[in-house]
Amino acid sequence: MAPDIRPRKHATVVLSESWYENIFTIQDSLFYSSVSFFKLGVNYKYAFVPDTTKAISFPMGLGTDSQPIPITLLGQQTYLANSMQFALEYSLRIGDGLDGVYYISTSFRGEDSDAMHLNQFYHVECELAGDFDDGISVAERYLVSVISSLLQDQSDTIKTLKPPRIMLEEALRLPEIDQTCWKYVVPDNKAHGRTITRTGEQKLIQHFDGAVWLTEMDHLSVPFYQAYVPSTSRGKARCADPLPGNGEVLGLGERHVSSEEVRIAPKQHEVWETPYRWYLDIRDPNEMRTTGWGTVVERFLAWILRHDDIRGLVMMARMKGTKFLV
Repeated sequence: MAPDIRPRKHATVVLSESWYENIFTIQDSLFYSSVSFFKLGVNYKYAFVPDTTKAISFPMGLGTDSQPIPITLLGQQTYLANSMQFALEYSLRIGDGLDGVYYISTSFRGEDSDAMHLNQFYHVECELAGDFDDGISVAERYLVSVISSLLQDQSDTIKTLKPPRIMLEEALRLPEIDQTCWKYVVPDNKAHGRTITRTGEQKLIQHFDGAVWLTEMDHLSVPFYQAYVPSTSRGKARCADPLPGNGEVLGLGERHVSSEEVRIAPKQHEVWETPYRWYLDIRDPNEMRTTGWGTVVERFLAWILRHDDIRGLVMMARMKGTKFLV
């Protein structure tokens, strides 16, 4: 078994120097095992992406409480990026015949931090040429590969990882899923869809006695760029979250293929189209079926280390409302 280096106090309390020394080592291993997977395992190309964007990929639309971080850079109003998924989609189109592209870099979000959210966090994201099932397959292979590298003495057990899938509608019908397990993404407004709470995630994990993929969320509860599930009248999104031991650690979604659908979606989500016009236009000369996913490094490590608060995984924190010296 891997050594248990969990802290003895809650993560909001200052942790020991040895804890952070271990985190430093594990972060290093996670970075290089991720690069090795993308380079040698699936032959994806690394994309150098900026930290700022005029077209934020999340938050957007009706069903999100995440907040962007606006800044002024060289006299121009822009945003710190929560994700560079749009840049990956663009990179995949300009690179002729690529299987996929990826990056590992910092992302930002402006709402208050908590046990599952940071204001600055590290993101592993990829975009691949393929559909929803291809994306899930690559994501599962990534999880197996990286976990095996971190916990080599448990690799035989880990390689059997292939979680079951359950759609949101099916999950909500389970007898143990009560009113504490889900909520409307916009309070008291059914039209904007539902989302599973962290309590609900934990109950789904208990129900399946381990990891599970939660799929087909209400479309208005996710960003507009997620593809529609066929035959659902644009009501469901072709996206999924894997729920391992501590809740969601990775988000995955197939994208709209046609320029027609990607122009319908922003109107449905009441998103201002102008900043995303370039994103809509890239489908006119080159329609592609692509799927992307991303994982927050700190959440991933919290799962591996069985730690309940990702704020304990940050050595040089940049938290909203706190002072920092480094």
